[in-house]
Amino acid sequence: MAAWIEPEPVEVPDDYIKVVGGHPVVAHILYRRGIKIPQEALSFLNLDLYKASPSSEIPGLEKAVSRLIKALEKGETVCVWGDFDVDGQTSTALLISALRNINIDAVYHVPLRDIESHGVNIPYLEKIIGGHSQPEINLLLTCDTGIDSHEAIKLSNQCGVDVIITDHHDLPEMLPDAEAILNPKMLAEDHPLRNLPGVGVAYKLIEGLYNRIGFKDKTDQFLDLVALGIVSDVVMVTKDNRYLLQSGIKKLRQAERPGLRALYELIELDPNLISEEHLGFMIGPRLNAVGRLDDAAKGVELLLTDNTAKARILALELETFNSRRKLLTNQVYQAALSGIEKNPGLVENKVIIISNPTWPPGIIGIVASKLVEKYNKPVILISTADDHAGKGSARSVEGVDISAAIRDSSRFLLEYGGHPMAAGLKIDPAKIEDFTKSISDYVAALDIPDVKEAVFDGTVDLGEISKGFIEDVERLGPFGPGNRQLIFMSEDLKFQDYTTVGREDEHISLTVYDREESKYRLIWWNGADEFDKKVLENSRFNLLYTARSSSFRGSKSVQLEWVDFQVIEKKITDLEPSRIWKIRDFRKIHSKLEKLIQLEIGEETQIWIEAGGDSELRRTGIHRKIEAALVDRYNIKPAVRLVIWTTPPGRWELRHVIERSSPTEIIFFCVNPNSLDFHSFVIQLMGMVKFGINSNNGILDVQKMAGHLGQREITIRKGLDWIISRGYIMPRIEGTFEIAARSEYLKTDESELLQNQIELLIEETNAYRNYLKDIDIEILNSGI
Repeated sequence: MAAWIEPEPVEVPDDYIKVVGGHPVVAHILYRRGIKIPQEALSFLNLDLYKASPSSEIPGLEKAVSRLIKALEKGETVCVWGDFDVDGQTSTALLISALRNINIDAVYHVPLRDIESHGVNIPYLEKIIGGHSQPEINLLLTCDTGIDSHEAIKLSNQCGVDVIITDHHDLPEMLPDAEAILNPKMLAEDHPLRNLPGVGVAYKLIEGLYNRIGFKDKTDQFLDLVALGIVSDVVMVTKDNRYLLQSGIKKLRQAERPGLRALYELIELDPNLISEEHLGFMIGPRLNAVGRLDDAAKGVELLLTDNTAKARILALELETFNSRRKLLTNQVYQAALSGIEKNPGLVENKVIIISNPTWPPGIIGIVASKLVEKYNKPVILISTADDHAGKGSARSVEGVDISAAIRDSSRFLLEYGGHPMAAGLKIDPAKIEDFTKSISDYVAALDIPDVKEAVFDGTVDLGEISKGFIEDVERLGPFGPGNRQLIFMSEDLKFQDYTTVGREDEHISLTVYDREESKYRLIWWNGADEFDKKVLENSRFNLLYTARSSSFRGSKSVQLEWVDFQVIEKKITDLEPSRIWKIRDFRKIHSKLEKLIQLEIGEETQIWIEAGGDSELRRTGIHRKIEAALVDRYNIKPAVRLVIWTTPPGRWELRHVIERSSPTEIIFFCVNPNSLDFHSFVIQLMGMVKFGINSNNGILDVQKMAGHLGQREITIRKGLDWIISRGYIMPRIEGTFEIAARSEYLKTDESELLQNQIELLIEETNAYRNYLKDIDIEILNSGI
């Protein structure tokens, strides 16, 4: 379980909300995240208003562009040296495509993970260069690698081969002696280009080159590759990265590359609905799999090929490797869990480090990520198949720069490198124990809490989560590090049933229902290990979840994804009434108003009153003495004494108010508001709708309407649906409405069905109020 952190309350100016538009939650989230100037909010939400940073701001870029133009003019051969992850594959494909487009003779090399590892491997570089006197290439252009390949660059220089390094990894203490070095880490910490991935640096180089030679409008064709690399390398989705990702997703939806089209077809993905989620969980893993288990050049070829038949063959190969990757990942994960079970002390360290000689080096990084998610600690897994050089992959948590932690213990290592959240290393297996103690001491000194924190963005009823709502909040995307996926909280839910899904039954699909008895389906990814039916089935609970658009075979829907839950600790129905509160029953007395006057109404008393129930108090002037104590069901706060003046519209509303008040004394008056039928309900609701549209920027507050009319929220929502179905009002953007300008109104099958539903809901409320007026108080108390 995580520690839940509520969003800080913010006062958002009305003009800001109006400029942002749509559901108010969008404006509140933007404002809370520090985007407080309306124009900045608009440029965040509107791709066309964002001003991207020019490529020329990257140090060394102009010199690199000049060297590429020289290669073009002299007919030189350029070798692009890439990397085997998705960032490296997309970088390589981008540079090769861009250079060949302008008739530069370009070849490429992507290292084999298990043989060459990261960086520029000297034996393979020697093969590519050929002879020292007459090298077969004239220029070496690295991408997503090379920043610490000092010896390889030195060799290239000795052979007369110039080197341009494009990389985004952390800078070493001394830079290689290259013709030009492009690395965004040379920029200021707050520069918009600082967090570019490798493919982003490659793109900016080509942007600068194409601008110089008059091809300024030709760079958009590469944005699909940039988007794929940004998501797969899990870089910050802020500033220019977010802009490039937004632009790239638009390009990916056009499905111009035969290789990507082949992947879309294979995994039944509608290109028109592609999002960052599909890149991170469907397309990226397939490209990653071939780099982890075979030759990443197959991924590069998939991205480069213009041949549809070849693209389909390569896509099938990637699918095969991805299936094998899943199998191996599960095997290593289970082996790691088994190791922890046998040696629980492994998880007592601040960094979990496990080694095994049978683990494939290409898989351990994925498993490390799964273990981080489970234990909320940095994890380093080491494959010790080589007795002299174990290969390790590290993954981290927020607040722990794992690359810096590894650097601090580098005296035990043969090689290391990486990012704050992910890194790699080589180590003599004999030194693993010393390394474990050293790095654990370093992380312990950071004093990072072991408890995982879950920050949510607002409390929303599940009934509010519609397709329109999702489309509105997704304006805040694409999501990723630095612009996290929105998390919402819904209160007081109950569990109904569940099914397991997935090849290994690792996911849980659950049905829950809310206080209005409406049912909702959620998916709990990888929840099988944590799911406990006994905890949920007899409890009411609050839920954290994400809500996103989902598509399956071209059909778009809302998908709710389970994040965390908290059982409501004070379960009223499970406790002895005598141990909770004292009951006083004034339901049957005739002089209710006189009795209310006799009560000592102080700061510790709240009077639940709504649906016009205060009219008699105002007529007699009593309200002036007790106005501070008058509340509706949504403004209840903890109090010693709770006076229930208005008869509640339903059992859930009564329970909810008592639970929120947590009183030691409850006084029941239960004055029934005027009974409504369908027509009187609709007339009053229409009056409130018109007032809301005319005076509140089209925003309709369902809770206020429910309190004012003394009805359940579901009745109000059905009423609004009926008003919309008749054409009286029109939705603009989810959460706002306008009055329809028409002389005739509709009467449809939908409106008749809604009318029947509303009539039943009103009858249920009236029946409950009559029941509550006469029921024995002890029975009432036990059934609350």
